[in-house]
Amino acid sequence: MQNKFFSFCLVFVFLLFISLPASAEVNIPAYFQQRIDELIEQLGHQDWQLREKATDELILIGSWAKPDVEKALKHSDPEVRERARQIMPVLKWQSAFNKRINEFTASLRQGSFKDQQLLYQGIEFLKGKETIYLMVDFIKESTKVPQLRKKLCYALANAYKVSLNPILPDLLKLYEQEQDNNLKPILLRALGHAGPDERINQILRDALASQNNSLRVNAIQTITQKKNQELLPDLLKLLQSGNDNTQRTIIYNIYIFKQDEVRDKLLKLLSETDKDWMKSELIRVLADYYKAKRLLPVMLKMLDTEKNNQVRNRIFATLPRYKGEQSITPTLLKLLKDSTPQNRSQLLNFLKQMKNPAVVPELIELLESEKDFMTFNSILGTVQAIAGGQKFTPTEIPPELKQGIIQRCQEWVEKTALKKDTPK
Repeated sequence: MQNKFFSFCLVFVFLLFISLPASAEVNIPAYFQQRIDELIEQLGHQDWQLREKATDELILIGSWAKPDVEKALKHSDPEVRERARQIMPVLKWQSAFNKRINEFTASLRQGSFKDQQLLYQGIEFLKGKETIYLMVDFIKESTKVPQLRKKLCYALANAYKVSLNPILPDLLKLYEQEQDNNLKPILLRALGHAGPDERINQILRDALASQNNSLRVNAIQTITQKKNQELLPDLLKLLQSGNDNTQRTIIYNIYIFKQDEVRDKLLKLLSETDKDWMKSELIRVLADYYKAKRLLPVMLKMLDTEKNNQVRNRIFATLPRYKGEQSITPTLLKLLKDSTPQNRSQLLNFLKQMKNPAVVPELIELLESEKDFMTFNSILGTVQAIAGGQKFTPTEIPPELKQGIIQRCQEWVEKTALKKDTPK
């Protein structure tokens, strides 16, 4: 308990120290000096764990311990000398670091930053858990320097590894009072790290209904990143009724909730929407993150009716994930017989990728009845691809097909020659 209390005191005094101007003189309290003397002697203790703890604590004390550690370099105990030799470079680095931080905090209060490198180094430092209090104070104080406040707010919003719960009251107040519509969404993200809390949930609900697009988008991202189950119904409702930008953001992020409820909602929306971009993205999300078998019959049905090439291409890019399913090949062959030449080309390209020998008899039947030369050639190419690249020359084609191929080739040549001879 004593060590924990002492560590707390160190952190408190350290924060006070770095917030002082660089020129300020700091006197070491007597109880700290007594503790430093004890730690120097413990560097040579017979208990290895105690030596390690003493080393760590002297490093935590930092520059205040530097004079005594320097003296310990000439200690009579060789173990103390060796540990002092290891500690000194760290303390020297800390001295330079503390000086840099003093410069940074002074610049913060002045609202002026000529040294950009110092600014970014200082902001990185402020991401630490002991200094989130300082960051909130600086955001409050820097009201006259919008760009500086923005950088600090971003640092706070991106401090994912630090719990912001201790400064939640300050964050709520900052968010409530903030008038800058560019900063409010950033503070909203920071609030999201400080949950779960019903006050934050209400703020997020209000943001979802806001006319501020940036605020609404950040609310969606915050809810999904934190997997906030309480606000999932709000997202699903907004997915049905929001504008295109809102719906797009939800679809891009809601996959994090890998739940049947979300999957079923996305499938239902896919069957109801008439927006081509939404169909394409819903297919991608469902296939990538849910691997939904219920998606397959929906896609096969869409192939029969869908006119948009972007959506069709998305379906064809997705189908290979389901190539073990028995229903795909018969459906594609049926579509192949009834489709337009352009759609047949897409279907044949997909059958090439599938390389299922079982479709070859059906393709030969199509060859027998096909009248369009280009389609005939595509079907023949598909058969060759499935057969491992084997070339079906006229002598290898069944007799009933040979004459037809030759005849069609001749017709094509004649049509081409007629076009060349036709006067312009």
